[in-house]
Amino acid sequence: MPAAAALLAAVVIVLARPAREADAATPQPATRGVAADSTAEDPDDAEPVEPPSDTEDGTDVEIEAADSIEAGAMEVEVGAAGHDGSANLQRRRVRFQDRDISADAREGAGDPLAGAVFRGRAFTIGRFTPRWGRGLVAGVPEDPWRARWGVTSPAPRGRSLEGAAIRKGPLELFAGRQSKRGLGGARLYRGAASVGVFANAHGPPLASFALDREDQSSEIAADPAGRWRAETRLERQVGEAQLVARVRGGLPRLGAPTDPKRSTPAQALTLIATRPWSSARASILGAWWRFRPGRVGSRGALAVERELSHHQRLAIGLEEQQGTRREIPRALDGIRQGVWSEWRGGPPGLGLALRNEIWGEGPWVRREVRRSSLAAVELAGPAGSTVRITHGVFRVRSGESLYLAEAESDRLVLRAFTGSGERTRLDVTAPLAEGQARATVGMTATAGRPPRLQWTVDWTRRLSTRRTSPRTGSTRGGGSNPEEDG
Repeated sequence: MPAAAALLAAVVIVLARPAREADAATPQPATRGVAADSTAEDPDDAEPVEPPSDTEDGTDVEIEAADSIEAGAMEVEVGAAGHDGSANLQRRRVRFQDRDISADAREGAGDPLAGAVFRGRAFTIGRFTPRWGRGLVAGVPEDPWRARWGVTSPAPRGRSLEGAAIRKGPLELFAGRQSKRGLGGARLYRGAASVGVFANAHGPPLASFALDREDQSSEIAADPAGRWRAETRLERQVGEAQLVARVRGGLPRLGAPTDPKRSTPAQALTLIATRPWSSARASILGAWWRFRPGRVGSRGALAVERELSHHQRLAIGLEEQQGTRREIPRALDGIRQGVWSEWRGGPPGLGLALRNEIWGEGPWVRREVRRSSLAAVELAGPAGSTVRITHGVFRVRSGESLYLAEAESDRLVLRAFTGSGERTRLDVTAPLAEGQARATVGMTATAGRPPRLQWTVDWTRRLSTRRTSPRTGSTRGGGSNPEEDG
């Protein structure tokens, strides 16, 4: 890709400079509170792993890590991945962040996250996901069943478009291609309110009326045939409790027919409450949704976290799910009850974690459909190096899938498991050549199949792009104000 090649060339120029930047930062791994590879959005969260609703059953999912770099920094990463019996897949990534512009480029044959994006104060070029209001017209709407207590998950890469966007004053325009379809949109701003028109080459135009405030966001969408959909999100602090409510209403169809795997419910109601108690925190989620008559679902969940002595933490949760999360139901849709627990702790320099999760299709978690147990140990070594070992045992009924999230340097991989077996993973990080090297090896052994090996290796270096004054030691870059840069 030309954009990625240009970024790679820029990195070669930067790395060729003889003087090492004084404030170059090397990523440092965590040495405490090791996670048992629990969730995709946040590995330090104890909530059960859930792939996007449009994921094919039994397939792995790769999601961009929601990390960032500081202004005035550049990061370059090279690596490879593979498994036994396959060719090595090489991967490269370059990131740049400044006050006025940023860039992110990935290259690699077979890499599902490959692509490049450049962002400035008034423009975006490359692969990105536009979002208006609640995402009913442009973007990805929030799933009502999300158990992350109201946090929007990263949009799957397959829903992004390749194109450009520009904003000038109160006007915003974007155009591009998504899944081989041309689309574009125009939107006008007036304070917190906006009105826009979205055009799709394979469907009628859609209108969007949105209101975005800090504690409230709303959107109404409509097409020329009079079909409509509306959604509102409210967030309130009531005493010590934080309350979040999301309400969606409208007709089953809006605009052109959608892909059933990516369809969103036409009506939905989600209520979330989180309250701290001394050293504990309790969270409750209740959700109901409907795609169309006969295609409904619901979910209720309770999670409690408690801080224990000596930097230990215990989390316990239980929940029940009913119905379908797709417009076309699957054979495994139905009632599911689950209970999980996770403990984390350990002395300084040594992180320990234990996790257990059980799901059944009957009341009180009877008629078990999947079970998993995980244990993790992370040891901090010299010069910021770490060694981490994770071992898990699982049992999954035929037709079901169990997902475990494994963090890599630039992504989170949700690995799907079926049958009965064990999973062991070794993760080693260490400083190397003014950067950080990381190597992971995972072995999966299931009944009736030969063991499967998966591995990744990568090297990352982060450095400053600002020039250091030889007299004062202050940093300067791009004619910007030093106070603003700091």
